[in-house]
Amino acid sequence: KQWYQRRVAITAGDDSSFWYRTYSSKDVSPSTQTSWFKGDCPDFTQCADGKQTSYRGTVSTTENGKTCQAWDTQSPHSHSRTADKYPDAALEENYCRNPDGESAAWCYTTDSSQRWGLCDIPHC
Repeated sequence: KQWYQRRVAITAGDDSSFWYRTYSSKDVSPSTQTSWFKGDCPDFTQCADGKQTSYRGTVSTTENGKTCQAWDTQSPHSHSRTADKYPDAALEENYCRNPDGESAAWCYTTDSSQRWGLCDIPHC
């Protein structure tokens, strides 16, 4: 799935502020402004915020340099984090993601002695 951003400009006097909200689908309608964020829209292919669940970039190594295992592969580590079970998580290739709300983006590794590891994703 693609990750979409919607931006609304709100102008007050000579101050122009931008508000944005992220969606995992084109079909979501805007709701109350409390779920919007003020500032420039971050590029979630380059960085992520919070628990990094919105990260959609191509980093594919852990913080300690281990290569990530592809999400659609069950070797060397079998797992239940699949695109079918987490359709909004963009579990593609072997890219770092956070499908289940861990502390940050992570991946399973191709190293049989290390099951998974956190990834070094820049914060927005």
